[in-house]
Order: sequence, then structure tokens, then C-alpha cells
Amino acid sequence: MGKLYFTAPSGQLSFICYTLEDVIRPVGQKVYGKTAINAGTYALRITYSNRFKKDMPQIMDVPAFEGVRIHGGNTAEDTLGCILVGMNVGTNRISNCAPAAKLVMDFLEQAERNRAASTIEIINPKAAQ
Repeated sequence: MGKLYFTAPSGQLSFICYTLEDVIRPVGQKVYGKTAINAGTYALRITYSNRFKKDMPQIMDVPAFEGVRIHGGNTAEDTLGCILVGMNVGTNRISNCAPAAKLVMDFLEQAERNRAASTIEIINPKAAQ
């Protein structure tokens, strides 16, 4: 469980929505479809998803992962390594995903219109060591 913030050009943080990812594992250990991406800063772009058949946020160049997206979903079973977003949080689940996914897309589309590069910083304060 986590939170997603966007940083304005002024440096001000704005809470956008809640997030849910798979299990955080030690660096170098990966179980397909059941492992969160490693902490780090990654480029973020809107690209076409063949799986979802629409443009979606993609987290680029994640070591040992391919096609990492930000999308709606409710539980860790929905992630396959992606970051799920939702407006409400419960026990091991998030909900009200469509508005959260739209907010993320709106922010990224605005950044692209302004020709600003977008990145995402993953912070895993409870990362396994």
C-alpha cells in the first residue's frame, strides 16, 4: 500500500491517490507477477498498451521487468508487477480506481503538452534487506 504524489514545478507536493503493489523483495529476487519494482527513479511516459488496448502510463526501463504500467485494480492479484491506483484504501485493497487512473493520465498529458519530462520515484521504506 502506498500513496502517489505529483510535484508541481514550484516543488509543492500534491496527493493524487493511493497505490497498491506486489510484495517488496530483496534486490535481485523476483517472482514473476508477485514482486514490486525496486525503489528508484524511472521515466514515465504515456504509451499504447497492447494488453489494455489504450494509451496508459508506462514506467520505463525497470530492471528485470517489462511493460510496467500504472492502472486501476483492487488487489495484489491485479498487478503483475504494475502499480495500481485508487481513491479509497481498505485492508490489502484499493477501490474507486477509474477516477484515480484518470487523474494520473490528466497530470501526465498536461506534462506532455508542456513538453515536460515526467518521472516517478518509487520509495520502499519497508524494503526487505
